[in-house]
Amino acid sequence: MRNITEISTVEFSRHSAYLFSRDLKLYLYPWMDKGKVLNSENAPIHPRLTPLYDYLLSNKRIMDIEDYNEDVLNIHSRKCLKMIKEGKSGWESMVPAYVDTIIKDKKLFGYGKANAAKDKPEVASN
Repeated sequence: MRNITEISTVEFSRHSAYLFSRDLKLYLYPWMDKGKVLNSENAPIHPRLTPLYDYLLSNKRIMDIEDYNEDVLNIHSRKCLKMIKEGKSGWESMVPAYVDTIIKDKKLFGYGKANAAKDKPEVASN
């Protein structure tokens, strides 16, 4: 899931119909930016989206997750996924212990493909 601050005006407008047509809520897990914990109340929202965002917030369509673990706020899923795909070490500490085993055993998210490509011998072309 993308960070709410990264959603473009067009993208948000296109998908906002779901927020109005159904009893749908967005639950925001706080995130850390420059040492500050951000949530729905202090997230930097694009000025063109502010009226819609304020409407959704005041009508409780956007809710903060309040029971969160501050120790994991510095973990970013995109960075973890990139590390898995590129065969870099260290991503294991970004996921729960059992999740890293599942990813490795089932070769999820491209795990092992980067190393397999490096180890694959080149075939000479004629």
